[in-house]
Amino acid sequence: MSWFPHPIPVVYVDELEVGRNTFRSHFQDNFELFTCSDASLALQVLQNRPGCVLVALQRMSKASGIELISEVQLKFPSSPCILLHTEADIGVIEKSAQSAGIYRALRTPYSPMVLRACMERAYEISWNNLQMSAMRHELDVYRRERDLLSYKLETEFFEPIGHLAAICSTVVHSLDTAPAHELADFLGRRLSMIGSGRERFRDLYRGSRVELLVENLNAEEMLHELKSSVCQVYGLDHGQIRIEIKGDGVWVGDCEKIKLILVQLLNNAACSSDSSDEPLKIALLASIQPDFVKLEVADNGRGIALPQQQRVFRMFESSPSGSGSGMGLFILRETVRQLGGDVRLESEVGIGSVFQIRIPNLVSCQH
Repeated sequence: MSWFPHPIPVVYVDELEVGRNTFRSHFQDNFELFTCSDASLALQVLQNRPGCVLVALQRMSKASGIELISEVQLKFPSSPCILLHTEADIGVIEKSAQSAGIYRALRTPYSPMVLRACMERAYEISWNNLQMSAMRHELDVYRRERDLLSYKLETEFFEPIGHLAAICSTVVHSLDTAPAHELADFLGRRLSMIGSGRERFRDLYRGSRVELLVENLNAEEMLHELKSSVCQVYGLDHGQIRIEIKGDGVWVGDCEKIKLILVQLLNNAACSSDSSDEPLKIALLASIQPDFVKLEVADNGRGIALPQQQRVFRMFESSPSGSGSGMGLFILRETVRQLGGDVRLESEVGIGSVFQIRIPNLVSCQH
């Protein structure tokens, strides 16, 4: 049987109790069954279970199965329909206007093995269509949010930041009092960081940069290259960064965006140490599965307090020390979402932090 995160829901409609009992005896161990004696009960089930497979019985005396399929076609187009019939000539069904909504028609008495395969295949088609619809909806939501952020960065933030920076510059050059000078200098540096972060976001999410550039990635080669770069920039020993790779060392994804994510996390981890008593330790872990890749960056730094953990991915939220533009983790999360994944943070003050990234392995898209 095909794998799904839940049993395949099937609703069977037959006015005869003996028919319902026979159907249950064949399939109750393999499916989530709903057996109904009339169409109204079946429609209630279909309303609560999107994509549920409908198995309807058409008898010689009346076309109840065809009528039910016609109504399901109209109200629940995502639900596939299988018709069990006693007609000697299948052309009677195929010529009807409702035949477009019938996944397959089987003569009764049916073969349980054949009908089971039909129901599994019908639900697989329905499930794939529902998943694609959900992905399209998420993509549309993401694009609307991205366009709104781009609009805000172009209009609401740009002019006020430029205006405040000009005021700070004037204060620095016209006043000699130390407190005013220090405040204006701090604000000027802070605003310049925000400005550079805004430019990074605009450059990254403009035009064709939103699309994925899919290629084969060698995990060991890429992670060791990033490790060498971080050690060189921050003066760390190679023993302070541990790399661990589980599963196949090769996966498919957007190399540029994945490197951007890992560089941001490694930079945060390298700057997370407040004390020289205990040397900084960073763990870079990659677990590569056929359908997804899990990346973790863990450190034993200062940690992040719980109230701040809920704000750390927001725009212009920086560390308590005030360093940075406050755009790094915001851009990171947007990039992860662009790859179809998500990011999680677990942290404890004085213990350290763990950032976990989970993104799809695009091996099915490599062609």
